[in-house]
Amino acid sequence: MTDPGDSSAAALSGAAVRDNGATRDNGATRDNGATLDRAAARDNGAAQLSAEAALLCEALELDESQLHEFSREPLGDGTVAGFQVHDGAHTVTAYVDTSGIAVAAETGLAQEGVGRIWTHPADPHLPALAAAAFGSAVQTLLSRLGVADVGEPEMVAYRPGRRAVLRVSSAEGVLWIKIVRPRHVERIVAAHRALRDAGVAAPQVRAWSPTGLLVIAEANGTPATSAVWTAEGLIDAVERVRVAIAATTTEHRARSAALSRVDWYAARVISLNPALAERVSALQTALLATPSSGEATIHGDLHFGQLFLNGAGDDITGVIDVDTLGVGDVAEDPAAFLSHAVASWALAVEASAGASGVSAAVAMDAATYGGAGSPAVRRLAELVAAASARWGSDPAVRGRAAAQLLGHATSALESGHIERAHRLLAQAEQWAGAPAKFEK
Repeated sequence: MTDPGDSSAAALSGAAVRDNGATRDNGATRDNGATLDRAAARDNGAAQLSAEAALLCEALELDESQLHEFSREPLGDGTVAGFQVHDGAHTVTAYVDTSGIAVAAETGLAQEGVGRIWTHPADPHLPALAAAAFGSAVQTLLSRLGVADVGEPEMVAYRPGRRAVLRVSSAEGVLWIKIVRPRHVERIVAAHRALRDAGVAAPQVRAWSPTGLLVIAEANGTPATSAVWTAEGLIDAVERVRVAIAATTTEHRARSAALSRVDWYAARVISLNPALAERVSALQTALLATPSSGEATIHGDLHFGQLFLNGAGDDITGVIDVDTLGVGDVAEDPAAFLSHAVASWALAVEASAGASGVSAAVAMDAATYGGAGSPAVRRLAELVAAASARWGSDPAVRGRAAAQLLGHATSALESGHIERAHRLLAQAEQWAGAPAKFEK
């Protein structure tokens, strides 16, 4: 790893070494030739230090006690892991990226065949992010579009190396700033345009830049997460929008495929909880038998968090986050909807249990998809039941939904929500190898 000169975390953002787009992988070697792997030992020989944490410690000459890993997800041929780095008076957010994805310019430290390190918001995959994260730059940009009274941007979503979403208030209402990899921006603009031409209510793209920045209008209607709806009415509306999306013309392949991420999720779950290795390996094997369906244009990540509804709650007036639009297996969208409904139900059960002082384990055992619990739990239970009745008999949907739930279980384990992770994993196992019905 190139010497940053000053080994403190605070100095990281000032050092940059171009890597010339060289390929990196998870088995990359350190400068001293020692193999970086997931079994890298801590200095005290006790617990285990991840390869990414070891790389960060070496690059910045830090002790492992100064790091806290808070995120990890697949990226390219490797991973991107997020860390809070504490160095005296400084605390910064740093990312270690072993993706092997070339970037136009490095923004932190990089070494061929190993990986790169950067501090937020200087994401080298998203060159427009650093400027957009500061209010003055956003205000200048929107003023050129004739937008007045622009407030400070609020970061509402960030997936390192992939995208960021900022919310901005203005005299016109809410606008959304989306930051993506530069090579994806024209595809996203085209997706919005194609959907609108096909009668799907995708929000308008007000402006965009080849650096990977888009200004997107607020969708019409009320977010489905807070709107009034009946489960059957919402599922009917989803079916209608699926038909309209399928009629949308696109030359691109859909960018979301749950089954392609199963191996990464499985490895991550096992690294977090080795006791689950046998169950997760069996689930991997079962998912190999997931059949394909026909192909059409799909959203690629369709769930009720992506939908806006009319006042009656029976018609979809907005569909957002269409970055993943493309031709793909028609089972992908119902699988995403079904798995997201189950994951949302589990979150609601957990939140309700916490509010009432009941343990998550007891709440998960007591609740069913048919009924008891808080109003939020019952509403989501009805949605799960309706989605299952509509799509759950299709093995192509069940397998993909199981793969998505394995991802949700991974996130639950990473955040320490063990009971929720076990519930989601149990449901994934059932969907992968049994008829569609839900366990208590």
